[in-house]
Amino acid sequence: MARIARIAPSVRLEQQIEEVLTNGFGDKGEHLAELGRLGARLVLQRAVDEEVAAFLGRARYQRTPTATGSRNGTRPKPIQTAEGEISIAMPQVRNTAEAFCQSGDPGHQSGGPYTATGGADHRQLCARAIRSGY
Repeated sequence: MARIARIAPSVRLEQQIEEVLTNGFGDKGEHLAELGRLGARLVLQRAVDEEVAAFLGRARYQRTPTATGSRNGTRPKPIQTAEGEISIAMPQVRNTAEAFCQSGDPGHQSGGPYTATGGADHRQLCARAIRSGY
């Protein structure tokens, strides 16, 4: 049975960006738009990964004697942007004293897609942050 490579989602995105850059832009703006989408996904993915690392108190695959909780795979998380919907790999966290709720994810409570374009979702996020004392 073949073992699945454990590659961080941000590393996969970096590989995809390198592939787009290697293939060149050509005459079409299509490659440039794809590069923009991949760049946005990479920034958001790194932010989520850093937030999970801070929540767990350790980096990915790092072991510590005081560690509580663990990462348990990812699930796709749709994010609505001005350029259309993109998706990031939202880490699933298990065995923690409190539930992990990404601070920048207003869709977490409603289960809807995160909107990175501001508007009502931005107001909802600010109100939630104020209520929680964040």
